[in-house]
Amino acid sequence: MVLVVSQFPARSVFYKQQDANFFPTWAYVVGRSIAALPVAFIDGICYGTLIYWLTGLAYNEGASVGNYFMFLLLTFSASLTSGFVFGIFSSAVRVVASAQACNAITAVILVIFSGFTVQPNVIPP
Repeated sequence: MVLVVSQFPARSVFYKQQDANFFPTWAYVVGRSIAALPVAFIDGICYGTLIYWLTGLAYNEGASVGNYFMFLLLTFSASLTSGFVFGIFSSAVRVVASAQACNAITAVILVIFSGFTVQPNVIPP
């Protein structure tokens, strides 16, 4: 995942090129999204393989090769979308410290409501 601090210097270059009409904004967003695919793929493969085999998911009843690849697909998509979600703050917020604070608050909210820290049967209807 790309850190917020490393994305801020690229903003000035993007704004300079955008003001000079070098390319439209959608081209930058699509290019940046395509460039994030290999990193998310490697993250998903490394993390997904370790977690799948070391936590015993492969030894459950009904486990198959299809389940393994589905798990890798889920870890890939989670890596990609989390990079996109946290990348929003580097483009929307002007100050690095504020962007990092927004990332921290978002991460805490996502963890709290993910179902791992607060179980669904404890949440009031």
